[in-house]
Amino acid sequence: MSQDDHSERRRFSRADFHGQATLHWPEQAFTVQLIDLSLQGALLEAPPGWQGVAGDHGTLRLHLGGDVVIEMQLELAHLEAHRAGFHCRKVDIDSLAHLRRLLELNLQDPDLAHRELVQLLDDTAIAEPDR
Repeated sequence: MSQDDHSERRRFSRADFHGQATLHWPEQAFTVQLIDLSLQGALLEAPPGWQGVAGDHGTLRLHLGGDVVIEMQLELAHLEAHRAGFHCRKVDIDSLAHLRRLLELNLQDPDLAHRELVQLLDDTAIAEPDR
């Protein structure tokens, strides 16, 4: 799938965010370069030698300074060349608040970040839990 195809399917804005994070994969941890973030996922430079498969799960931890950490449980959506795109499966409320603030600052449009958060919560509310 091309970069344009991914962009057309996105419903949430991505903020460029170049920095290091830690990708925790089953029984492994990698220091990775983050490329961008959204309320629904992340794009990063795949670690050398990493053998991710679409559908696999892991956790991304981004330290913003002090005690501020964004932690997302992720699912690998695509792996192309040296870039890996992840869909956020779960994020705690504190991480979501930090992520929203980071997006507000990077997008320079607090209203857009707020609208996307409301959309995310609406989507979540519509989904029925497995029984």
